[in-house]
Amino acid sequence: MGNTTFLSWMRSGALAGLLLLVPAAIPAFSETLSPQSTEVHNQLKDFRNQAFALRKEASTLKSYTRGRLNWLSHADRLNNMREHVNELGQRLQALEQAKVVGTGSHQMAIENARPHLAATARQLTEAIELLNESHGRLQMLPYTETVSDLYEHTHSLYQTVDTILDYENARVRLDKLDLPASADQS
Repeated sequence: MGNTTFLSWMRSGALAGLLLLVPAAIPAFSETLSPQSTEVHNQLKDFRNQAFALRKEASTLKSYTRGRLNWLSHADRLNNMREHVNELGQRLQALEQAKVVGTGSHQMAIENARPHLAATARQLTEAIELLNESHGRLQMLPYTETVSDLYEHTHSLYQTVDTILDYENARVRLDKLDLPASADQS
């Protein structure tokens, strides 16, 4: 009886070990970049670069609120940002259509980009409306707070996509490593 208990325990232990290894192996095989997911990855990199340019515009606009620049300078910056947001909206729409062929990380980046981009668009609209209402009062609280919030949303958009892409790049590099089997598996 002792031997059968031991053998039964060994079989269940071996089975449990295999069950633990299978989920770890699945991402290595199913999440490698296919040609389609490579295209999604490249589109996400372009999206991230555009989000970076938007964040830079927002940073510049935020710095304008500390000075006494003409309202036309603000209007020019807001117009540039509007063009970036519209471009990002088109890129995101294409990404959402291609999402199914991306990796889990790609899908996460695409899903998380939408709320940040929508919040950015809302803040941008509010900043444009405030600028139109008060050309000469650009250092007043409603406008400066809106511009500050706008910067925060653009930063969150960029940071979210950038972090997820960094994770994906690290995961792909890790998958490509030829690591020796652990000595603990004996």
